[in-house]
Order: sequence, then structure tokens, then C-alpha cells
Amino acid sequence: MSLRSKGSINIITPVLVKSIVTEQLITSIKLRISESLESLNSRMNQIEYQKEFYSAQKKQGQEISMQAIESLKRAENEVGSQIKKIEDQAKQVDTWKLGQEVVLTQKESLKQYEVGDSFIENQKSEIVVKDGIIVEIRE
Repeated sequence: MSLRSKGSINIITPVLVKSIVTEQLITSIKLRISESLESLNSRMNQIEYQKEFYSAQKKQGQEISMQAIESLKRAENEVGSQIKKIEDQAKQVDTWKLGQEVVLTQKESLKQYEVGDSFIENQKSEIVVKDGIIVEIRE
């Protein structure tokens, strides 16, 4: 039996998207964070209003389903968790220094591998952007 193989294979691999920190990036991300927090706080206010409504109904002797109460609790926990996550991101942005590289996200890319290629080294791909423009691709 021969261990030699011909051809190649395409595999989906992760690609880190990094950005060079600039004033424009910081301003843009802080704006998105602010908008997200505003939206989540609005949602939390709606949940609080619904809780007060249920409480008032209960005081009037109306029955509230456990399913509705549990659903409201889950929504409150989920929104609270999202708020905390975004507040943590805001704190992290405050630690960034101009010119520093930071990871923005991770995407996937289709890579071609051939017999004899280094599998481990080929998995480490990065795209570096500055103010939305790709400035470097690292393989």
C-alpha cells in the first residue's frame, strides 16, 4: 500500500481580523457601544414596566402564568448579561493605546492544502486593518 497521495484539499480555517488603534476606531467603537447600551437599557426598561404591570395585575387578584413570569426573568437575565458584556468591552477600549493592534473579530477563510504543506503554520492567518482599510495580510 502506498502512502503517497496526489492533489489538494480545501479547508475552512479561522482568520483573525485585527485593527491598528486610531482615534477614528476608538470613536467608532465607543459610538457603537453607546448605541448598544442605549438599546439594551431601553429593553430593560420595557422589562421593568412589564414586571410592574404583572405586579399590579396580581394585586388586583388576576392570575399571572408561571410561564410568563419565567420568560420575563430569562429576558431580564439575558439583557443584564449583555449589558455587562458591553460595559466590559467599553472598559477594554479605554485601555487601548494609539498604534496598538487589537483583535476585532474572527472570520473564516477557505484555504487550499497540498501534500507536504505545514498544516499548523497555514492555520495562522491574520488581516490587519487601519481605519477600515486592509494594510497587511499575514499567513
